[in-house]
Amino acid sequence: MTDKAKFELVGVKQLIDALRAVGPGVAKRAGKTGVRKAAVKMRTHMRQSAPRINGNLRKSLKYKAVRRRDGTAVYRVGLFDRWYYKTLDMETRRGPPMNPWMLKAIDRNIDESQRIIITESIKAVNFEAGKQYAKNKAAMRGLVGI
Repeated sequence: MTDKAKFELVGVKQLIDALRAVGPGVAKRAGKTGVRKAAVKMRTHMRQSAPRINGNLRKSLKYKAVRRRDGTAVYRVGLFDRWYYKTLDMETRRGPPMNPWMLKAIDRNIDESQRIIITESIKAVNFEAGKQYAKNKAAMRGLVGI
C-alpha cells in the first residue's frame, strides 16, 4: 500500500535546452543529480512529518534508485520496512486515529521538489560542462605544447 504522486515540471524548457547543449553522458549525470537531491529533500520532509512513537517509522523512510525493465531509472522515496507502518495503517495497535501524514507531506512539498529538480539539474549541467571544458583545454594545451 504505497502512495504515488505524479507531477509536471514547470520551467523545464531551460533544462531541456541545457541538456541538449551537452553530451548524453553529462546530461544523464546532471539529471540523476537533480532527481537525487529532490528525493533526499522529500525524504527529509516525510521524516519530519512522520508520527513520533518510537522512531522506527522515521528510520524506515528511505530513498533508493530503482531501474525499471524499460531501462529508465527512478528514485523511490518511502517505506522499505513496512511492518511498522502496517500496524498503524490497519489500526491493529491502540493509539490515535489514522492521520495520512505521508500524503500530506508529499502534497505540501511537491512544488519544492519540482524546483529542486530543475535548479540542481541546471547547476549540475553547468558544473559538468565546466569539467569537460577544462579537460578539453588541458588536452589542447598538450597537443599544442603550451
